[in-house]
Amino acid sequence: IGRSIVGVQAGDVVRLAKLLKMIQGVNEVYGLARKEMAPALLHAAAFDPSITRLALIEPYSSYRSVAMNRLYDPKFINSLVPGALEFYDLPDLAASFAPRMLMITGGLNGAGSSGDNSINKDLEVVKNGYRYRHANNALTIFGESVKEPEDIYRAWIK
Repeated sequence: IGRSIVGVQAGDVVRLAKLLKMIQGVNEVYGLARKEMAPALLHAAAFDPSITRLALIEPYSSYRSVAMNRLYDPKFINSLVPGALEFYDLPDLAASFAPRMLMITGGLNGAGSSGDNSINKDLEVVKNGYRYRHANNALTIFGESVKEPEDIYRAWIK
C-alpha cells in the first residue's frame, strides 16, 4: 500500500479524531500511547492539529537509538519508518508538537532499557523545540516511569 505500519496506524488515529469531531462534536483530542505505539501517535499528531495533548508512556527515545543498538528490542520493529533517519527522527516530531501539551514519562533506548545518556540527548532536542516556541510550560518530562500515575494523568488532562 506504499505506507509503513506506523503510517497506517497514524492514519487510523487521524480518522478516529475526525470521527470524534464529526459525530461527537469533540474539539480537542488527547492521545496516550505506551511504548512502541508512541511513534504512531506522534505521526498522527503531526498531521492533525485537533490532537492537542499527548502522553507518551515509556516510549523509545528515537529511531537512531534503535539503529545504534546491536541488541535492539525486536518489538520496536513494527513502529519504525524505513529511511526516516535521512530526514527526521522521533525527537524532531515531538519537538514539532509544540506549543501543544506533551508529557513523556519513562523514556527507553532502542534496547528497551532506561537510564541511557542517549535518551537524555534525544530529550534535549524535544526541550529545545519547546523552548524555541516559548512553550516550556506545555512540556512535562519524567525520567523514570511513574509508579502511581493517576495524579500525573489528572494534571495532564486539566
